[in-house]
Amino acid sequence: MSATIHRGPEPPASTGGTWIPAPRSRDLALPPGALFAALAQEGADPARLDAVARTLHAERRRTLDALKVSFAQAAEDPAARKAFLQAFLQVMREGEYGGLDAETYARATDQRFLLDIPVRVSWSALDPRWLAEAKKDPAIAAELDALDLPEAFRDRALFFYRGFLPQEAKGWYVAAKLDLILMRILSGGPLRRLFTKKPAEHPPAKAERWLRRVGLADTPWHAGLLHRATLHEPCFRQVVLLYRPSRGEGGLTLKLFRDIPLADAEMVFPKRKLGIRGLDALLIAVTALAATPAIIKAIMGGSGTAIALAIALGGYATKLVGQYLQKRGQHRARLTATLYDKSQDTDVGVLQYLVDAGLTQSVAEVALAHHHLTNAGPLTPEALDARIEGWLEARFGVDPDYDVQDALTRAQALGLVRDDGDGTWSAAAPAEADAKLAEAWARLGRPV
Repeated sequence: MSATIHRGPEPPASTGGTWIPAPRSRDLALPPGALFAALAQEGADPARLDAVARTLHAERRRTLDALKVSFAQAAEDPAARKAFLQAFLQVMREGEYGGLDAETYARATDQRFLLDIPVRVSWSALDPRWLAEAKKDPAIAAELDALDLPEAFRDRALFFYRGFLPQEAKGWYVAAKLDLILMRILSGGPLRRLFTKKPAEHPPAKAERWLRRVGLADTPWHAGLLHRATLHEPCFRQVVLLYRPSRGEGGLTLKLFRDIPLADAEMVFPKRKLGIRGLDALLIAVTALAATPAIIKAIMGGSGTAIALAIALGGYATKLVGQYLQKRGQHRARLTATLYDKSQDTDVGVLQYLVDAGLTQSVAEVALAHHHLTNAGPLTPEALDARIEGWLEARFGVDPDYDVQDALTRAQALGLVRDDGDGTWSAAAPAEADAKLAEAWARLGRPV
């Protein structure tokens, strides 16, 4: 176990933070060139590997062309939106992207990380009608329901991610610490119902991998304001967001982000509203309450002292409001800069990337399945899965969750492997495999 990552069915029993379930990614994240070179060193035929990549690339080119057409027509044609969504969900599966489920989103809203000021999303800025139309198709409805999307945007947007990574941030966080101390003081007094947020209750989770979360709320009461804090937070390696603005017209919007902290997931949505810290709200409220009697007395003909006091308190309240607005502007600028840094592409550029990512994943899965069944088959899917994952860790130092069923299905469709009918799978003979690849290439309208 490291300081931020734990592997095992249960989180460690430790203090100083919480452990968030972070399943291993099914994304192999291996460049085909490096993978092919490693396989060729163990006897794989380079020409056959190239034929696999070439055939799958031709298939994905058709997928990309169809996606571009339906995406362009989505603004005006509900049928095009439905066709795009069907193809988009398939691309998400092929690229091993998972949907943000309700429980993971609930864990996200428990904490703040880089954005140390409350952020709320204006969900009304997202059109719910396009998904409602699409869900009239039973197959689409069943697939979307299986994602278990959060209630907050279930009918408005699709949030997919790939890979969990640990992220660390260091800073003084003086304003956030003061706000936290104030909330702790008020939570113990008569106003505790107003200033205490009831801790969220999460059902017991099971996972193979856990990432540690340490926020300011996990720091001891006596932690000094003059000591730098080190925060830890799981982050999504990639995020794909699909939605339709609620302007009543227009097409779909597709965005791709990288390294988005779980606690700051709201930042990727459009139309965000920045809230106010408890400390700022309290200072403004106390000043306003103190100024009100003096202002009333001054209006009713009070003495010069009362008038001067009213002017002073009113001026101070105005100053506090101005400082708060200035802080909010600074936070908005920082949020914009952060999103600019983490944004990778939009719309058609995202489609190109996603199709390429799915292609890379499919080529790697198929090549690995065929190679290891050739060298060690016949094998059960479980044995093949364990063998390939062990090989990947030994050869490349990676620990993905290899999708053996998906790999066998794709490899079988290309004629590279076969189901023996007794629970095991075998690789096709070299001559048979080459012939099947040639047939697949011909079906795509390509010269053999």
